[in-house]
Amino acid sequence: MGKATDDLRHEHEVILSVLDIADDIMNSAKSEEIKLKYCNEVLYFLSTFTDKCHHGKEDAYLFPTLVLKGVPDNDGVIAILMHEHVLGRTMVQNMREDIEKKDLVSLQEHFGEYSIFVRRHLHKENNVLFPLSDKLLKQEDQDELIEDYEIHEESIVGHGIHDQIIKMIDTWLIEFEIKA
Repeated sequence: MGKATDDLRHEHEVILSVLDIADDIMNSAKSEEIKLKYCNEVLYFLSTFTDKCHHGKEDAYLFPTLVLKGVPDNDGVIAILMHEHVLGRTMVQNMREDIEKKDLVSLQEHFGEYSIFVRRHLHKENNVLFPLSDKLLKQEDQDELIEDYEIHEESIVGHGIHDQIIKMIDTWLIEFEIKA
């Protein structure tokens, strides 16, 4: 079947693309109202795709599987990444409050901090967590994780949500004249 980390690496590429798109949205000449509307959609993406889907797979399946293989969860890479997942949720909530207040200045500041934070987080996963996972997990473990990820997407994220998110991203690319 392949490696379970391949799915997560692909999701990283999507997340990084959306962070780049959000930078373009923030820096566009569009009205505040339009920026806030699309930034609200970006927050939906961050909550749904980045947190519920991507981090959900790691928290519920990958990390526990690694713990069973002897990787400690109370310190080290798993503890750090789980803590960062919580911090990311707090940062998204701060941006949501900025949108509710229509405070584009704070939103831009908070988004900039979040973007740097997530890029560093994904770098840790790509360069520490995933190589460790690929080294420790046998093909049977990988196959089981891939199946778990598919079930997670259907039951936790929801049927058709990925397609909805891809359409949203396409809309952003058109609205802000961004080349993918």
